[in-house]
Amino acid sequence: MKVLARAAEASYTKDKTPSPDYERRQDLSTDDISVYKHKIDPHHIIAHRGTDLHSDTVSKQLEADFNIAIGNKNADKLHRERTKQTEDIVKKIKSSNPDHTIHLAAHSLGGSTAQHAMSKSKIVRDNVKTLDTFNSGSSLFGGKGLTPNSKAYKDIASKSKHHHIKGDTISENVSENMIGKVIKYENKRKPSIAEHIFTMAKPLLSKSALGKGIAFVGDKILNTLSSHSLRNFTK
Repeated sequence: MKVLARAAEASYTKDKTPSPDYERRQDLSTDDISVYKHKIDPHHIIAHRGTDLHSDTVSKQLEADFNIAIGNKNADKLHRERTKQTEDIVKKIKSSNPDHTIHLAAHSLGGSTAQHAMSKSKIVRDNVKTLDTFNSGSSLFGGKGLTPNSKAYKDIASKSKHHHIKGDTISENVSENMIGKVIKYENKRKPSIAEHIFTMAKPLLSKSALGKGIAFVGDKILNTLSSHSLRNFTK
């Protein structure tokens, strides 16, 4: 699981790999999707990155985040584009390395686009051995996109695990949107200086209705900043 989380983490840059045992397939990778080939073991990892404010495609990513929130993934341009890109990558891997297994990994927004690729493309679904998402983007709206008794749903469910850190609001509704097993973890990261200061200020904030509101929102933000990081899975 850790190497898949590291693949998702590495996808945010173009010069990193999950470990020295992998090489980045520059010929298959795009700005949003990175492909890693193991140097010895016959397998590839395809990694969908999450929202990156420094990316050239940040406007599309933020629009996709909004569409996830309102349950409108099927109409989202980035979800459709990444599905097509993933399908093309899978075809090329199977053409050049037919004996290689393929694993799909993703973080945040990438979790949503990765499962969308599994749901919408039979080629992706049939050739990907496992899907692991980490704190995937989620919403109370939109459902899972497939009916539980469909073959596609059952195939995805048998291959997919969705890893969620408690306290992360971005992925707190992952059970509502993602097909497969949801695994929840406690947040074991050490509190930041900001969290320590906020904890000390809570008694003062709780003395007024406005303060209580600020404390509630502050808790949500700080918990998410701490819980959403991939470092919860890679360290």
